[in-house]
Amino acid sequence: MVWAVFKPVTLGMFFPAGDYVGFNEGLDAYFSAERREAEVKSLGMEDEFKELQAMGIENSFIKSLVIKKWERNLGPLKDVECPKVLKLTRTPPKLGAMFIFGFPIVSATIKDAIETLEPGVHQFWPMKIELPRNKTWSEQYYGMRIGTFLDSFRPEQSRAQSFIPDVGDFRAIESSDHVKELAFSKEAFAGKHVWREVKLTKPQICMSDALMAALAEQNLSLPTHFLAKEV
Repeated sequence: MVWAVFKPVTLGMFFPAGDYVGFNEGLDAYFSAERREAEVKSLGMEDEFKELQAMGIENSFIKSLVIKKWERNLGPLKDVECPKVLKLTRTPPKLGAMFIFGFPIVSATIKDAIETLEPGVHQFWPMKIELPRNKTWSEQYYGMRIGTFLDSFRPEQSRAQSFIPDVGDFRAIESSDHVKELAFSKEAFAGKHVWREVKLTKPQICMSDALMAALAEQNLSLPTHFLAKEV
């Protein structure tokens, strides 16, 4: 089975209010003119970059490329591309075991469950969560770049009313009644446990039944998720 996990759109325990500390400054310091050009060349975006250079906004372009790497199949993140500190604007009563702030941020328990099923597949790094009044969240969390990208969604075998076109791709309608009519190829996702779909902008994350069962055993809180069907 496939579980579709959706990024929250309202603030709360799965999408806390805050911002990354030192991230933009670190990118500015790292990406010299030579490094910017090398990065753009490696991604085959030279023409677009030259146009932005002419307008004097190439730095913002580099930052947008890094953010795209959080969610797209553009290779592993460099250390400087991994935000290390998330500063929350208020102290929440609780944080989800997984919450999404540009990329998934997960508890040590979720990290361990994923790495038990898929060792070495995904990229994790320690995150410090700062709170107001110079306090720090006590539980250790990790940033995560999902390393698996699949094309297992089958629109022709899904109910047409359950998804809509989205900039050349598709976007599922976020409800259990709709998601249960989304079809995913069992052959295409066989042996995978957490991945992103290359032709679905929503849901942002897919999980296997085995991983979801392992997380349920720990009674972990996750963002909105619904069960889809396999074909």
